[in-house]
Amino acid sequence: NDGIGTNSSFNFPQGITIDLNDNLYIADVYNNKIRKINPSATVSTIAGTGLAGKKDGIAGAATFDGPTDVSFDNYGNLIVADMNNNNIRKISPLGIVSTIAGTGAQGTNDGTATDASFYGPAAIIINTIGEIFITTRNNTVRKIINKNGTYSINPSLPEGLIFNPNNGEISGTAKAIMPKTEFTVSATNEYGYASYKLTIQ
Repeated sequence: NDGIGTNSSFNFPQGITIDLNDNLYIADVYNNKIRKINPSATVSTIAGTGLAGKKDGIAGAATFDGPTDVSFDNYGNLIVADMNNNNIRKISPLGIVSTIAGTGAQGTNDGTATDASFYGPAAIIINTIGEIFITTRNNTVRKIINKNGTYSINPSLPEGLIFNPNNGEISGTAKAIMPKTEFTVSATNEYGYASYKLTIQ
């Protein structure tokens, strides 16, 4: 039950973390939910229907299977060790749940995030540069490396202007007059996608 203080109830709360506003976030294992306690001691459910499953999407409709720990990254995403699904999941600040690592099959394969496999990820913590460390039920400590993003621009820049796909920087000098044109710069990394529109003349 959600509610205030001792009027609420949990079913094997295990992992816990805190945000910058003193809200507590709890992995409620057997309820298959991620719960929140605000500074006024009001308990609410922020993700999970309560049914065991692995459905991404809007937090209130998403499902987990035995989430055991939670930790915030530098972007305000809540990263979840979803033990029985053998996955690492993410709850964005906008309340969208996605799977960021693990095939879902039980295993110990290293590789890119969605090609790797986990054996019951149990505890999770994130360092200041965004690397995610996970302990598992098969006595291993795994790490998800924070990869640099890649950038793209559309449409292509005119001759003389150079776009750097590693950091999104535009440099150089155009070799011809270009009318006012809107460009979209997109950035992608393991956490997702963002874009920004700019006008160059």
